[in-house]
Amino acid sequence: MLCILIGQVFVALATGMGKVSVATFLLRIVMKPWHRWFLWFCTVSMVIMSIFLAVTVFAQCTPAESIWNPELADQRVCHLSLTVVAITYCSYAAAMDFILAGFPLIALHGLNMKPKERHTICLSLSLGVL
Repeated sequence: MLCILIGQVFVALATGMGKVSVATFLLRIVMKPWHRWFLWFCTVSMVIMSIFLAVTVFAQCTPAESIWNPELADQRVCHLSLTVVAITYCSYAAAMDFILAGFPLIALHGLNMKPKERHTICLSLSLGVL
């Protein structure tokens, strides 16, 4: 059971960092200040949500050992619902997928480049929706 919980921590951090890497890549392309602020907001909020979910896996109940040790189940007091936190995180991550997939269409619209290059970049960056 402990290995499953450790795996959940890594999954929470890995899914968030995938979105952070896309936002960081987009930061190198965009020029307008509001684009940069928006991408920084996406990055920081995703990191905060990922860390909160990762911490919640072990901090949901006291004593923490009662989560994976069935002998301590009668002493367990749960303060946070991991299910609620996980559903909130997954909903936010799904919304962030759509936002980061559609953002290149807005950000690359006015750039001085060939339309074919612009369409290729927009299409490849928008594949995150799938």
